[in-house]
Amino acid sequence: PKIEVGQVVQGLVRNVWRSFAFIDIGAERDARLELSELEDGFPGKSLKAVLYEHHTVRSRVLEVAGGAIWLTRRSGSLTRPPRLQKEDENRAPEALQGLPSDIWLDGQVGDFLPTGVFVHVRDPGDGQKPLLGFLPASLFLPGFEKEAMRGKRIKVKKEGFNPGKGLLLTMRQT
Repeated sequence: PKIEVGQVVQGLVRNVWRSFAFIDIGAERDARLELSELEDGFPGKSLKAVLYEHHTVRSRVLEVAGGAIWLTRRSGSLTRPPRLQKEDENRAPEALQGLPSDIWLDGQVGDFLPTGVFVHVRDPGDGQKPLLGFLPASLFLPGFEKEAMRGKRIKVKKEGFNPGKGLLLTMRQT
């Protein structure tokens, strides 16, 4: 059957990973349901706490691209910004380490983890490729957990840097 964006589908959970699950919706390939598309806002829990193998889920087709089918269980619009690919990100630790902590940066929410969200920020001095940082849920502004979604534009500051883990961000005044 032809799969179209906006179509409501029901499927069986095949496999659950940390930030996405594979769902058998009867197409040639299993569809993906990301943690960021599990529900409205920030789930604050892992997919494994909500989805189980062989569990039936109902969702909408969010995107069909490059042979992949992406699903959502969020309400509202299906409009999302394009996904940033790994090669589109600057992961150079030296660029992140030198980022000043006293200025607000424009960021765009990327992938979700149960403990927070990844944010793509632009180095104001360079601005070429977005830098990838992590915003823990404990450093969200009050209310952000209700409106968090992939692609949302936010203001963040550098909270810290760990060479092994990377850039830590905050939405709060320090």
